[in-house]
Amino acid sequence: MIRVWASLAVLTLASGGCVALFPVAAPTLSVSTDPAGAHCTIWRTGRAVANFATPAVLTVEKSLQPLTIQCRAPGYDQGVEQLTPEAHALPILDVLFARGTLYAYPATVTITLPPALPGHSVQEVRQHR
Repeated sequence: MIRVWASLAVLTLASGGCVALFPVAAPTLSVSTDPAGAHCTIWRTGRAVANFATPAVLTVEKSLQPLTIQCRAPGYDQGVEQLTPEAHALPILDVLFARGTLYAYPATVTITLPPALPGHSVQEVRQHR
């Protein structure tokens, strides 16, 4: 078994790390907000990687880095959610291939934006729009 892993590591290093041992589907992230129709930005390592309105289903590149989702809507304060990738297989393989392919973000996220008017419920803010 050790020989198999050693052979795979040598093959990967010799080929520049371009060998895909496991087919990797493009992961999707479903983002919704309360209220719907918020304008959101996804950030990774200080760079905006997507801008969209909710609800949305996005293709998100796998990574070892967390994602920060910031959403805004008129009459509401900003909503923020941080998504941290979680290991879904053998982490040692990810170390060997250094690609983050064995890590994934949650498939869905719902972000609630609090009303901008202190002391008012979301329903009250919606009635005044």
